[in-house]
Amino acid sequence: MAKNLAERIASARSTDRVTIKDLDQLIADATAERERLSAAAVTASGESVDFALSVADRDGAAVKAERYSRTARALDGAISELTEKAEAKRNSEARRAHDALIADIRAERVALVDRIRDEWPEIATRAVDLFVAIEANDARMKAAGIHDQSAEAEARGCTGLFCVGLQPVARITELRIPALKGGEDLWPRREGFDVETKREAYLRQRDTMLAEREHWKQSKFAPSEDDQGASAERVARAATIAKTETTAGPLARAAFR
Repeated sequence: MAKNLAERIASARSTDRVTIKDLDQLIADATAERERLSAAAVTASGESVDFALSVADRDGAAVKAERYSRTARALDGAISELTEKAEAKRNSEARRAHDALIADIRAERVALVDRIRDEWPEIATRAVDLFVAIEANDARMKAAGIHDQSAEAEARGCTGLFCVGLQPVARITELRIPALKGGEDLWPRREGFDVETKREAYLRQRDTMLAEREHWKQSKFAPSEDDQGASAERVARAATIAKTETTAGPLARAAFR
């Protein structure tokens, strides 16, 4: 047999096993009953002073008004208590859900620590091996005079200048790959300073510069004989001015201008 409203309220107040759903429904039912009784109390109170009614009817209406009003006040107190209980259960369930979420996130973190330790060395090694192979093949093609685009460019569907449309893209061989532990990088590889290598590079650069200078001397842009004579004359004049300045001072220098 279904419980009446008073029995349901008494049961909900006596246990913590009631669900939030049941509490919400009970609060809604109690609120509706309180509103009904409050309205009935107003009606009965009016009848209790209506001289059109008999004394017995007025007295009966007064009793009803007092009973309705008293029950409505009792329901009001029960509703407040049940509302607090429902809110406390919501907060408790929210805390439990939050605690479960924190525990799940921390468990996920621990699993990631294991994955990084187990998987990163292999991932990094394979990436470095691939980068080395790409750069080696690029160098071999350049040395052999092959002008095909890099294997990386073709695999990524971009131009040989590493552009997608007009937008330049970074090369994957330019990525930085850190080692799992320590501050060193696995890629790009750091090359030690080799004095002899640096010296050879400098000499090659110097020879190239001297060769270019000699080439331009012999080109059609080299100064003509007249220009060379004029240059010699200017050099001689400058030497004379300098000598005169040394012996005769600024006034003698001005005389040559």
